[in-house]
Amino acid sequence: EGPEGTARCREADFEDGGDRLLLRSESGPAAVMEIPEGRIVARRLDLSRSRGELTATIDVQTLHTGAAGEGLFQSDEPVHGTADKVMALRREGRIHYEGAARLWQAENLLQADTIEILQDSGVLEAEGQVSTRSVVPEEDGSGQRMVLGTAEHLLYRDHDKTAVYSRKARLRWGSDEVEAEQIRVSLGEDRKVRRVQAEGDVRLRSPGRYATGHRLDYDVAGGEAILHGGDRLAIAQNLENQQVVKGHSLTMDLSGGTINMQSGPGGRTWITLSPSASAPHSAEKLEGSPEGEAKGDRSLETSPGH
Repeated sequence: EGPEGTARCREADFEDGGDRLLLRSESGPAAVMEIPEGRIVARRLDLSRSRGELTATIDVQTLHTGAAGEGLFQSDEPVHGTADKVMALRREGRIHYEGAARLWQAENLLQADTIEILQDSGVLEAEGQVSTRSVVPEEDGSGQRMVLGTAEHLLYRDHDKTAVYSRKARLRWGSDEVEAEQIRVSLGEDRKVRRVQAEGDVRLRSPGRYATGHRLDYDVAGGEAILHGGDRLAIAQNLENQQVVKGHSLTMDLSGGTINMQSGPGGRTWITLSPSASAPHSAEKLEGSPEGEAKGDRSLETSPGH
């Protein structure tokens, strides 16, 4: 027992004049170190008192009772963790998980090759084969929904409740899914998903619709998604009737199914209609559109302002 916490194990060695403490439990109950942030359990614990560093290896398990990414996990419940190696750097307020790292709390889960928690600044960073699962409240308070995310890198900040998935990022919430090079998720104080922003080769899937573009801004509460094409056109396709809409930017009502189109300065907007499909509302206002029944797909090209 000391200022670093309370420890128990089968064997203990003191080195460097008592500055270094090696705790081992090769068999039987594992070595345990109780610290202010929680508990670390492992077969080997290496404590440097002067540096304030604790390294755990072999069958490592942790229990966080302090903040560990409050938006990703409930702040009032402990978070469990495992990894091949865990380092707790007390002076830096940093906990580093390395090798098959995993944090979970009930149904909420984060796993990656490495996970690092900066407790003082409220930052959580994960690298390599990142996968998250979060259960968050529905917007209308009717229940809960599961949000699944994958990427090669994740950065979460508590101060603005944002999670940024980078490199081969993919996010799924309810029946909606988006893929992009980077996806930013903004959470409310109640952990509800407020906004999803994506950039770089964006692909959006929702019931009956598939859309592609360069940048997406989705207001989850309002159900409105704005998709920008960047150097190319944004494209949305109705999978039920094969209607295709292209434009500089597309505003989609994911809850109601309507699409409003905007073209860039001097640009054009295209609508492709399937022979069996009814013209969308935006096309009904067009003058001089072909009459009669089509024998193949037809495209309507509109100038800006129509």
